[in-house]
Amino acid sequence: MAEASSSSLCAANDVPVVRNISEMDQHNYGRQGLSHITIAGSLMHGLKEVEVWLQTFAPGVHTPIHRHSCEEIFVVVKGSGTLYLASNSHKNYPGSPQEFPIFPNSTFHIPVNDAHQGIGKGLQLATSGRRQGSSDSKLGLSICPSCLRPREFTDFADLLSFQPYLRYGTLTFTTL
Repeated sequence: MAEASSSSLCAANDVPVVRNISEMDQHNYGRQGLSHITIAGSLMHGLKEVEVWLQTFAPGVHTPIHRHSCEEIFVVVKGSGTLYLASNSHKNYPGSPQEFPIFPNSTFHIPVNDAHQGIGKGLQLATSGRRQGSSDSKLGLSICPSCLRPREFTDFADLLSFQPYLRYGTLTFTTL
């Protein structure tokens, strides 16, 4: 396959139209066993509405229990696991997490403000969400990578007892 040439640069920030994911910067945000790659995003690529990430979790590594002020869409590239979703939008089970098996080539979405956690075996997820400051994103918040940082919640009730607040333009959680 041919490499991207300088003539195939996108007008925004001179980013190549075609790029090799294996050559992109990886971050773990202090979480051992995590590889987080921003494939396309507002800061690096000048996108106005969406961001796309590739996240790879080593076996036994999982996301923290968290929620966002905007929707997320996931595609399971490889690996398997369980999605725990405490849906505010599901009237029969408010606040109680439901378990959903996730597997290669499956897809799922997380509604606005629904607490969730992914636990898997060698999961690799392609994720898309609204970027920071999108016009119709609730509160105009970025959804990642802040969800990969500090605060760990012990269970869904713990998370639901906290209120979100703004810090550095991203959604984080703290006691009030």
